[in-house]
Amino acid sequence: MDIDALFKAPAPKRKADMFASLPPAKARKTGEHEATVEDVPEEHDEDGVGDAPAPETGAADAVPDDEDDPRFFGDGLSAEDRRILDLVDTAESVDVAELDLPALKKVVSRFEKAYKTNLSLRSKYPSDPSRFLDSEVELDAEARALAILATAPHLYRDAVALNVPDALVRLLTHENPDIGMAAVEVATELLDDDVINPEDDDVGLDTLRGIREFVADLLERDFLPIVEAAFRREPELHAAVEGGGEEAEAERDEALYKYLALLDNLLGVDETMAGVVVAQTKFLDLILAQLRPADPKSAAAFSPLRAYAAELLAVLVQNGGRAARTAVVAGGGLDLLLTVLSGFRKRDPDSAETAEFMENAFDAVCLCLSEPEAQQAFRDAEGGELMVLLIKKRQRARIRAVRVLNYATQLTTGGEDEAVKTAVHLVADAGVLGCVFPLFMQQDHRKMAKAYKTEFSAVSDDEHLACTLANLVRAVHRALAKGGDEAWTAKVADVHARLLRKFAEDGHAKVIQVVKQFAKYHEKLAAYDATRREEEDDDEELDADRRYLDRLDRGLSTLSQLAILLGFLVRDDDECRELVPMLLQAVDLTPAHVAAVLKDYLAYADPGVVAEFKGLVDQFEN
Repeated sequence: MDIDALFKAPAPKRKADMFASLPPAKARKTGEHEATVEDVPEEHDEDGVGDAPAPETGAADAVPDDEDDPRFFGDGLSAEDRRILDLVDTAESVDVAELDLPALKKVVSRFEKAYKTNLSLRSKYPSDPSRFLDSEVELDAEARALAILATAPHLYRDAVALNVPDALVRLLTHENPDIGMAAVEVATELLDDDVINPEDDDVGLDTLRGIREFVADLLERDFLPIVEAAFRREPELHAAVEGGGEEAEAERDEALYKYLALLDNLLGVDETMAGVVVAQTKFLDLILAQLRPADPKSAAAFSPLRAYAAELLAVLVQNGGRAARTAVVAGGGLDLLLTVLSGFRKRDPDSAETAEFMENAFDAVCLCLSEPEAQQAFRDAEGGELMVLLIKKRQRARIRAVRVLNYATQLTTGGEDEAVKTAVHLVADAGVLGCVFPLFMQQDHRKMAKAYKTEFSAVSDDEHLACTLANLVRAVHRALAKGGDEAWTAKVADVHARLLRKFAEDGHAKVIQVVKQFAKYHEKLAAYDATRREEEDDDEELDADRRYLDRLDRGLSTLSQLAILLGFLVRDDDECRELVPMLLQAVDLTPAHVAAVLKDYLAYADPGVVAEFKGLVDQFEN
């Protein structure tokens, strides 16, 4: 299907409310407004002409003749306005509280009649808009009336039989962009998360199946590609507006935001929708375009549109699989995200919305780094160097930058070689040890906890730092075993020596800290295990996976990474081999406790990891 061919020459631009009046990201969904038939006059025209105040007594002489009144797109009443009010009088015969199939058929029938009338008049008088203007107003009102379906999810299956999905697709391709926007807003209402994923236990299985059938029917009609084509069309419409300026930009941003709200609701259907969006459209490219700053000097500048784009990008890379993540990297998305984050080097977010914008960008970076292609892009864009700068500034971005270093050094299956290169680069070129070790020694915990009481978590910080150090040591050890050309081998050997020197300096203070942290989390898990055994006496059905997840929540991951770190230190350094058992004894533990933690970790590990770590376990048991 040639999607672009569905769109004809644009009609005169719509008059929209100023975008700045929209609420913050996430809250700006049309789905937050419950649709009713009584809403038709207020929403058919975005200037709000459907609810104009009555003139004051004595002001009638000041009102110009309706036929010459230019205020159809303003605040006054005209002949068209009165026609809309007549439509409302008719629509009020449908009771929202009792919407049933006959009432829905009536709504759909009125829409189809208005659509056919408009189509016929446009065909007869293509060059004379005045001949079909009235029918356009009526079609807009009847199209918006379809949103009433959102109040009756049990009728979604019937709506499929009545061709409501087809009606939305037809409206999206209408020559008048106002009509197309009406379709976007109605579709957003009908796909609102509260409607398609109801939490009410009284909602029957048949209703849920009907909702899914409605969504499936939309997708089968090329709904996603058509929405994408309409999204691409918006900037062209507003660029063609004579005069342009800030008002045109605000209207464009508002329109694009509404498309993002529709995409947000589509992604909320279920987790598989992200993969469908990535496979069937180029929405990722469009989202990245909205995220790109107009001025590189204002990389972190907040706008509702950029914030929403960052939020949806994080959702797509999380649920869209490898295809989404590699598409982001290929489109320069990782470099763009790092550019956004660079804007927070010298300042904290100045609002909750800006903070969420920053965190979504961090999340997207972390998720992308699971792909080998992203590792290369991360190094090329000097992502490691940026994280070091963010950490040294000790501002809010420091909290998330530590997490990025963890993800950047993880040896994920299929991407081990790239992760090894990143680990070596971070130590040899980015100076990561100079900022990670002070954090591991908890030198800034008190300051961060005081400055960011709700955002900073010492437990989370401990986990990401322990993971990062264990990842670095493990990656360098793997690089030594694999070898390479002379230059690479020399570089890896130097990195390995740097790591050991860091752990040995100041009387092995960092090794002592590893053991202290190990003892702390071992005690914490032991207390939980004791409580759990008491609970199991009362609940014998508490399964192993549930117990494992509960232990992860209480620090098992941190404890496992500290055990791995101890294992490599004992293997690679003679002094640590003698020191670690003594340090463990000082905190009432033995090497056997470390071996037990490693065995628990390997019980859930891949076979390759089990083989890699077998020697680590053996040295604590002998």
